[in-house]
Amino acid sequence: MCFLYKCWYSFSVRLKDSLRLMVFLLIFISYRSLYPDHVVFLGPGPMTLMSIEKAKKFISSNNDRYKTIVIENVGVIIHKTASENIDEMLHCLANTLLRVPKNEKLYYLSEQDELDLLNWDAEKYRQLIQKNRA
Repeated sequence: MCFLYKCWYSFSVRLKDSLRLMVFLLIFISYRSLYPDHVVFLGPGPMTLMSIEKAKKFISSNNDRYKTIVIENVGVIIHKTASENIDEMLHCLANTLLRVPKNEKLYYLSEQDELDLLNWDAEKYRQLIQKNRA
């Protein structure tokens, strides 16, 4: 993608075409987190979804508020400061969602569930270890 700046890179995998994201997959990721690892590695709440125009503006502002951005009809971009595990977690999310039937009712983690996970002593310890490796 020619509009990307030096601190963003494309999520380049075989699933990238799938992550151009059929409409129903966009609905799945734009509500809340689906499972604990989603919260821990991709962040709490819904994934950030933008049009290509909005993404260009966001990226040109050198903003690193989001670690991943799903760009409608394009794919996914990842900020270079994101965890080294983020590619694997995006693979996991894509593989999971591609197996969900179109009209399936999904159950999401609540905001309180997400807060509990992020404030869990074991998660704080994991973050500390990962930070010390960098």
